[in-house]
Amino acid sequence: MIVNSTESGWEIIFQRAHELLAVQIGWHWQVKQRPRRWLETLTAIGDHDNQQDKWQRAEHLTKAGAPIDFSQKVFSLQQARNVVKVAQYKSRYVALLISMHVSYLYEGLRGDNKGLDELLDEQKQHQQKWRKSLSMSKQEAEAAYRLMHWCDRCSLILCRRQLPEDERRLEVFQGPDNETYHIWQRSQDSSLIIEPWPFEENQFEVWVEARQLEQLSFENDEALADALMAAKPVEQRWTFRK
Repeated sequence: MIVNSTESGWEIIFQRAHELLAVQIGWHWQVKQRPRRWLETLTAIGDHDNQQDKWQRAEHLTKAGAPIDFSQKVFSLQQARNVVKVAQYKSRYVALLISMHVSYLYEGLRGDNKGLDELLDEQKQHQQKWRKSLSMSKQEAEAAYRLMHWCDRCSLILCRRQLPEDERRLEVFQGPDNETYHIWQRSQDSSLIIEPWPFEENQFEVWVEARQLEQLSFENDEALADALMAAKPVEQRWTFRK
């Protein structure tokens, strides 16, 4: 889950809500740059962070009992394996993009433990096998993955409230065309702009559901889960405008 501090407590956005926001952003991408397997690409964007660990063993709380942001959680080898395994139930292409995401996230940790190294080696083998069976070049797969990662990154910028003030630009990621894109927010109406503009429409709206908690600490994961389910979802909305 994504955890933002507020004046009265915490704002919580579930990982799957963040994924849905990423899909909404990707849905508007310009037609000429969309991968040929467009529906599967959107599916991969929506499943890239699936198979999160269950609510147990205080995995969602700090030692002080505060909700813990996903970026602070300890790497889970089992979760990384599961997300690729489950993706295969949908299609080789979906599994390919998600496997590439696992490689991107964890290749920098290579050498930390044997299990991780084995996982990373497996992903290289999987990716080569799936590209061959799909008659897909490495360049085509990498372009599709960059689009998936771009949507993921843009969604995280919004969910984590990382937009700079005073109309300063923030780099998002390279798009499928290898172009580097930047995001900034207009002071006049709070609308968002991406440069260069990558979308089909000149204006559209996206949203994500968040939950507001005023309680600062919790005894255990179950107490946090109960509080989140009792909290009324609040829609956070953004308008992209060229």
